[in-house]
Amino acid sequence: MLTHIDFLKNFSEYKEKNIFILLGPEDYPIKTIIQKFNNYEISLFFGDEINVEKIINYLRSSEIFSKRKKLAIVRDFEEMKNWKQLLKINENKVILYSSLNFYENNLKKLESLAENFIKKNITKIDNCVIVLMPYLNKDEKRKWIIQKLKSLNINLNAYQIEKLVQILPNDLKTCSNEIEKIYLSGEENFDIIISNFEERKIYEFLNYLQNFDFLSSIKLFENTKFIESNAYILRILLNLLYEKESLNEQIKPSFIIKQLKKINQFYSKEDILKLIHQSLLTDRAYKTFHKGNLVILKLLYHIFHLAHLQQNQQNNFPQIPN
Repeated sequence: MLTHIDFLKNFSEYKEKNIFILLGPEDYPIKTIIQKFNNYEISLFFGDEINVEKIINYLRSSEIFSKRKKLAIVRDFEEMKNWKQLLKINENKVILYSSLNFYENNLKKLESLAENFIKKNITKIDNCVIVLMPYLNKDEKRKWIIQKLKSLNINLNAYQIEKLVQILPNDLKTCSNEIEKIYLSGEENFDIIISNFEERKIYEFLNYLQNFDFLSSIKLFENTKFIESNAYILRILLNLLYEKESLNEQIKPSFIIKQLKKINQFYSKEDILKLIHQSLLTDRAYKTFHKGNLVILKLLYHIFHLAHLQQNQQNNFPQIPN
């Protein structure tokens, strides 16, 4: 099981047959793939423009005097009908994808990303390599961001580069999209672009919570570290819990913005922490908040704990109850 983005550096063992590679929405690996297979006949297909039969025919057809192997790269393969038929043919296969949702919805149920679980359920397919690359670690992300900026001739100072490393999530698709925006808008608009990105992620996070999509909110929370220290989201969540609960109305951005200063006037950081903590430890929390809002409350407590609690304060409050 290969999970590193540079999986192709040890790919020689898979070069015995024709190969096809199924790509999700991530552009980054395509050039790297082509460079690694310079002795192959290479064709790029798009899932929404081709069917399975044409790809199979391409891989199995061969010219009489040609000794070169074939490499078929299928971009956005999930758009292709009956794409799973490709897994049955006797050719080398690589599935490279940057979205965990695709695995969860299409390649059986994944309860975790544990390597042995994926091996047991997916990689028993003959001649197949599953490459998981949804996230980069911090060092890999910094290196990739610097290389991407250099390739586009974007000149940012050390502080701006570190800001990108800090706030961008660890998936290449999002990193690439935000850097492209800097390239198109100009380096002078860096602060505006980053601010807009932060705001979008906050509202995305709130939308998950509002719809009680707890798993998605946790994934976004864990993958977008700036949320942990953002007082803005703390105030909004408090507003969701204490102001809007009795009205039983849908939360709208205009209402949130209008109440932002008002919420900030009512509570100090210490008072907020105590209020949340006390609510979690009493039956009143279960009577006052329905199940979805109770989940939000627990997550809010976790965010606040990470963002504002100093080490000596942490010892005064027990852990979040299960």
